[in-house]
Amino acid sequence: MPSRTLRTAAAAALTAGLILTFPQPAQAAKRCVSQSGSVWYDLASPYSGSLNGAWVTLQTARSNGAARAIVHPGSSYRFRSGDILSIDRSIRELPKYDPQTGKPWKTHRIEQMGGWDYCESTLHSTDSIRTGPIDGLRHATRVCLRRGTSLQCTNDWYVDTNG
Repeated sequence: MPSRTLRTAAAAALTAGLILTFPQPAQAAKRCVSQSGSVWYDLASPYSGSLNGAWVTLQTARSNGAARAIVHPGSSYRFRSGDILSIDRSIRELPKYDPQTGKPWKTHRIEQMGGWDYCESTLHSTDSIRTGPIDGLRHATRVCLRRGTSLQCTNDWYVDTNG
């Protein structure tokens, strides 16, 4: 029924001479690659945390705003084929802290500010324990780990404003 309503509304709009545009899928792929930093720095809690039983760390290259997610070797992580490690990136550029609270951005506020795209890596072996670097400069980033149907993400988002 909803698709019929949409088709009817679209036909009426076209008849009236209106131009319709529909949102395109997120174009996250082009944001999933950035210049890699030569030295990566771990960001502690609240930007990193235990997700689905593994310690997942958000890392920054600091010099160019690059960010990536990593499961550190030796953590409690036990590889399962099909695990998906991802890093979310706010669509909009944001200040380092949420102006409403003066603290790190929370997920509900990122949603209010336009949402996010994501970049992910399916883990195929114990050696593939990180995402590729993304452009995180002036964008909020957070880490996630999907194991089966369980997706867990940190609720605090980091914004690198130094570049």
